[in-house]
Amino acid sequence: MDQGIIKETLESLKDYLPKIATASGSLAAAIQSHEEGWTDTLVSYLEGMGWITMAINGIQQLDAFILEGWDLNELGMHIDQLRLALEQQDFVTVCDLLQYEIQPVLESYIDKLQGVVH
Repeated sequence: MDQGIIKETLESLKDYLPKIATASGSLAAAIQSHEEGWTDTLVSYLEGMGWITMAINGIQQLDAFILEGWDLNELGMHIDQLRLALEQQDFVTVCDLLQYEIQPVLESYIDKLQGVVH
């Protein structure tokens, strides 16, 4: 049963990670251009980031070898910085974090997933 859950979650990650990586840049552009509704998009984005973190943690708990070496600390650090920048309404930093810190981490996860065989 665990293997089925792992396989399904890996497939979901392979599908979802490119979408949320792209959303990082799109969200930053929406914030920079003061696009209406970007706050709703941000909420959905953060929920998606939470799912990614839970999915990776869950897989690692079920089978430590599948995503061996994946460190969520860097992503968590950037999410904490994002939260702080939002609290301070520092939208320049928010956009920088989305584009130049978080998006590359997500893209590295996409690359790492290509090598995962399950």
